[in-house]
Amino acid sequence: MEIVIATDASWVIDDITAALGTDDVNFTVCSEGRVVAGEVEKNTPDLAILDMQIGSMGGMAVTMSLRLDESSGLLPHVPVLMLLDRRADLHLARRSGAEGWLIKPLDSLRLKRAVTAINNGGTYTEGLPTPDSVADDVGGAEPDVVDSPEEEAANAGERRPSLRGVAQLGSAPRSGRGGREFKSPHPDKKTLLRRNGWCYVENVTPQK
Repeated sequence: MEIVIATDASWVIDDITAALGTDDVNFTVCSEGRVVAGEVEKNTPDLAILDMQIGSMGGMAVTMSLRLDESSGLLPHVPVLMLLDRRADLHLARRSGAEGWLIKPLDSLRLKRAVTAINNGGTYTEGLPTPDSVADDVGGAEPDVVDSPEEEAANAGERRPSLRGVAQLGSAPRSGRGGREFKSPHPDKKTLLRRNGWCYVENVTPQK
């Protein structure tokens, strides 16, 4: 098995070779991302492991360059495993065309799993939600509870106005900065403005 490692960090090389090194595995180390395409052209590897930061040309740019050369027929397809520095790099990895990625720090178990999955024609990714976890989140989510106006006022520790009617905000004309207002048909009723999605109507004493 031929593996190209592109990194300028010696500890990354040590971690990879310690985890994957066997009698039937050969490593080619590139300390510059710009020379990876040349190595692929000379001796097509079974896998390229690319560090996110490699000198003047990082793993993202190298992967996209390999895919561009592949699409134009200049290079054969080479599976790529990227090594991300942080979870925030996920959006770049997803757009790179790599078959997989690991988020540092590395360990031998995850490296072996990733290489095995990619060599078998699959992918290996980290940091993305799985379908099962998404389903669990949706299924286990508690429904939103909307307090009634009485509960809302009690919870807030406010003096609640005496209510003659409560209506959900709808297509009503706007009134000032407070939001929408419901017009009362009675002159002795005053409409209070929107508060948390409710409209309160309070009794008032008409001025004489």
